[in-house]
Amino acid sequence: MALTESRIRQIIREEAKRVMESMDDDPAAKWDRLQGMEKKYRRGAGLGGIGVAMRFGDKIDAVAEVAMDVIEASGVDPAELTADPGRAPAVDLFDKFARAFRKKYEKALPRDPNYPYAPTKYRMEIPDHGLHDFWVALLNADLDLAALKRDYATMQELQSEFETADVSDEIDRAYGRKTSVTRHKATGTRVGLPRRDREGSLGS
Repeated sequence: MALTESRIRQIIREEAKRVMESMDDDPAAKWDRLQGMEKKYRRGAGLGGIGVAMRFGDKIDAVAEVAMDVIEASGVDPAELTADPGRAPAVDLFDKFARAFRKKYEKALPRDPNYPYAPTKYRMEIPDHGLHDFWVALLNADLDLAALKRDYATMQELQSEFETADVSDEIDRAYGRKTSVTRHKATGTRVGLPRRDREGSLGS
């Protein structure tokens, strides 16, 4: 019996769905996805509105609202700000936004030593140039806040599925070093490469 075009399309859709579902359950695929997202956003960690926005985590919308409140209170046309973010009135309003942001959020937002994927007790510190990058990107409508929030939530969810395990052996301990691996909590599957936190006296 000959396959119709609609039947072929249905078979392709079913196969694609099966492949995607298998990838969703594969620890290695999840790890690769997490690493890809971390690489994407870490690239903008020091500079760039997107990199800074990701440091706000699930408060991205709230921080953006602080900026919008400052602009609305000023009565300045947003188009005028976008035209030249490096001069007045954009600069003056940025100063007001920076003060409002630091007063409301800087001490409350988490800062992770591994930036920015796990909430910790550390104070978050955003340099002025980084906050300005966020401000300019916001004025230019370069930030898809909803997408950034989704990616942040996805990274948090993926990271929660993995843990670091100490696999040091007697030789490691003899030379004063620690070997650790990342593994999937549910399956115990190791992902990535082993890491040595400290090399022994023989350099091995």
